Amino acid sequence: MWVISLLLAFGAGAGVSHAQTRIQGTVLDAEKNALPFARIQLVEPHLFMGTNEKGEFSYTLPPDQTYTQVTVVAGFVGKKEMRQVVSLVRNQTATVSFVLEDNNLYLNEVEINALRVHTTNSNSSIVIGQNAIEQIQPYSLSDILLNLLPGQTILNPDLQSAKAINLRSVSTGNHALNNQFGTSIVLDGEALSNNANLQTAFSGKSGLLGQINAGSYGSGDYTFSSVDLRQIPASNIEKIEVIQGVASAKYGDMGSGAIIIDRKAGVSPWNISARIQNGTNNFSLDKGFALGPKAGALNVSLDYLDAAPSTTNKLKSYSRVSTGVLWTTYLNKARTVSSNFGVDFSTNLDDWKNEPDDPTRKVKAENSNVRVSYRGSWRAENARLFDQLTYSFSYSNTRQYSYESWYLNQGVKPAPISAEEGVFEGIYTYPNYQAETAIYGNPVRWSGSLNAVRTAQTGPVRHAISFGLNYSRETNRTRGEDTDPYRPRWSSTSDRFYGRDYDFYHTPVLNNVGVYLEDRISTTLWGREWSTSLGLRGDKQFQYFSLSPRLSTTLELTPTLMLNAAYGLATKSPGLVHLQPKPIYHDFPLINHYTNNYRENLFLVYTAVIVPDNSALQAMKTQHLEMGLSYRKQLFNVSLTGFHKRTSGGFDANKKVRLVDVPQYHIIEARPDERPIYGPTGNHLEGFGFYSQFANALSSKDYGLELMVGTAKIRALQTSFNLSTSLYYSEATNPSLEVAEPTEWQYEKKALVGVFTNPHSSGLESITTVSSSHHISRLGLLVNLRTQIFWDKWTRNSANNIYPVAYYDINGQYYTIPEAEQTSPEYAHLVKDESAAGMLHQKRIYSNYHLKLSKEVRNVFRLSFYANNFLNYRPEYYDTKARERRILNQAPAFGMEVRLTLK
Repeated sequence: MWVISLLLAFGAGAGVSHAQTRIQGTVLDAEKNALPFARIQLVEPHLFMGTNEKGEFSYTLPPDQTYTQVTVVAGFVGKKEMRQVVSLVRNQTATVSFVLEDNNLYLNEVEINALRVHTTNSNSSIVIGQNAIEQIQPYSLSDILLNLLPGQTILNPDLQSAKAINLRSVSTGNHALNNQFGTSIVLDGEALSNNANLQTAFSGKSGLLGQINAGSYGSGDYTFSSVDLRQIPASNIEKIEVIQGVASAKYGDMGSGAIIIDRKAGVSPWNISARIQNGTNNFSLDKGFALGPKAGALNVSLDYLDAAPSTTNKLKSYSRVSTGVLWTTYLNKARTVSSNFGVDFSTNLDDWKNEPDDPTRKVKAENSNVRVSYRGSWRAENARLFDQLTYSFSYSNTRQYSYESWYLNQGVKPAPISAEEGVFEGIYTYPNYQAETAIYGNPVRWSGSLNAVRTAQTGPVRHAISFGLNYSRETNRTRGEDTDPYRPRWSSTSDRFYGRDYDFYHTPVLNNVGVYLEDRISTTLWGREWSTSLGLRGDKQFQYFSLSPRLSTTLELTPTLMLNAAYGLATKSPGLVHLQPKPIYHDFPLINHYTNNYRENLFLVYTAVIVPDNSALQAMKTQHLEMGLSYRKQLFNVSLTGFHKRTSGGFDANKKVRLVDVPQYHIIEARPDERPIYGPTGNHLEGFGFYSQFANALSSKDYGLELMVGTAKIRALQTSFNLSTSLYYSEATNPSLEVAEPTEWQYEKKALVGVFTNPHSSGLESITTVSSSHHISRLGLLVNLRTQIFWDKWTRNSANNIYPVAYYDINGQYYTIPEAEQTSPEYAHLVKDESAAGMLHQKRIYSNYHLKLSKEVRNVFRLSFYANNFLNYRPEYYDTKARERRILNQAPAFGMEVRLTLK
């Protein structure tokens, strides 16, 4: 706080103008009681404030501002947000009053759909309000996004594996992981990061970015992707803003967009909820306590979830508990300094899980997190440098444990144990054992930001100049991967595929620093309102610096028709999993002398160690261009948005080969009851060590159109309608070459190891969602029917990657194959399986139908029910390529929620 005090003292003006333009008001509830801590936003000056214990607020505009009107937005936990446009007269005081109604089903208008909104964060944001969240009865953030965002498929709740979201893309594989990794999740002003997650089985021996405990459970871990959306409970979320396009320069370390979450804060009644589905139970409560005029309000929340595929299948259950407290207050009598301090704890409660088809196989994934956050603001009415200063700080500490084991009975196998390069004696495993691997992780993140806004006016042009900086430091230094050399987890018979213990104590520290400057300009152009945001952001991520310009503009073509356009560049830092120099081991057996006498056994092996140098990795870059039209009338609104997103430098594990000079050894003398005497033969053989190293290798292009149409309630029908249609097309490439390890070594061939281009993939998907909401306000009854129509979906992999473009011979020499000769029979033994190329198509247009019903009783009790695919419509077709029958749509799913509100 002393830093802010110095800044304010430095920026304060010498005096106060005697002629002042002021705006003041009150915020009351429906019973005309004052609402302290109500949120007030002055849209044009881009300022936020709160009401005092009498529900009052006021603001004095600086003398250089000549606003003729200001939009005032008032909000309160559990109340319907209201906005009013207030006319201003220079050097006079304008007064406004708000009466906020309870946000329940007795309101005349209840919005249960996502809305396209122009905010200070983006001119194409999608905002999801509390009524929309409650109507879908979600268990986590994942359910909210899948049900309400355009382009997403409504699915039955599935909490048995980690969840992420792909925004504006239909790419798959590692391209999809990069898209997810580049999506920023911002909770109460600070990002939730997955940059320090190292819970992966990726060993560098393959290009598969796998998890340790996938099996038939899906994965409990979420490395290479975004934060696991299952871990964010939906019960205490008040509002979500989704930025799929160009974000304000304020937001950094992101590529695909941002999901901004505001949780409930302030005084609120007891809310107790129970959500029940076949095999899934979710219980939550929250309450905002009034601590007094000076102490503020304390909001507490608790959420418990136990989810299984069904009541008869508990083997795949996922359980979590989340709790938190948020203390909101003001630090001075004038209430110009706000303070929000929060502490959150969450953990999963999963026990050991056995594979249904293999009782000897067990997995476990533990994840617990403590997060401390602070967010505040300082509103200075007469400062030279800024009108409002906001600041935030966050510390999170996560404990992770991933375990996997299964029973192996494959006889005695030789196993290398050295972690150094050279010739070493190995061991022999037990003939049968429970193979085990465990990974211990401890991601720790410190982050903070400082932001300021200053409004000014130059002639008819109004400016809201914002600037700030942010910093984050992330580490994961702990025990790491733990393996038993006598119980290797690999069931492969290959003698060169064994892992080693690997601690995380020497993993890099990831420091990200960002600064930005942005000017939001508004004026009248040709008699029409015009606003433009010009921003520039600079980020030092890991060790490289990048600049990200961002531009967005909105022009009023007519009083009802708006045109918007935006262009921006964003960068996403590599994670520690991409940067860590994890050693890769290649083990070449030299002598394998095994007898029934353990004293005579000898396994001699040459171990080659490769430590990848990932220091050249840079941030992934995304360029985003979008344009849109919006048409708004009193009875309906329409928005059409087109976009082009281009991502370069995406992270991928490129397959490479290292030629290893392997000395040859032989047994000189075999001795009874003693280890043999051995020595070098003097000969050497060339060995091939295949490994994967991360590089900025992936590129993708995404194109799309999004149409959103909404109507007001048609009084004669008591029904409103909403439609969203999306058409997405994606292309993904990796221009680097890939080395393919032979499945069968053919040493007699000149071309021993093939080198291939990576496939070019593309895909298209088009979905329409139609929502009809029948709402009888006097009964507190709402019936919602959502219909999804799946027009088309296909993915295609190019065929040219099945033929080699180069090869290595037995001496490790590299040769390029001319294009005309790549299909020659001479290289037929290197050709990949034809199934690597081809196209998958959904074959037919089909639809799905989902029903939701909610009834409010005296603003105290709400009963909700949902039925996904309630018509049990499951069309089928025969996939001739896979030679199997495919079923479209999921089986019906039913659930209910009971909520009690006690004032």
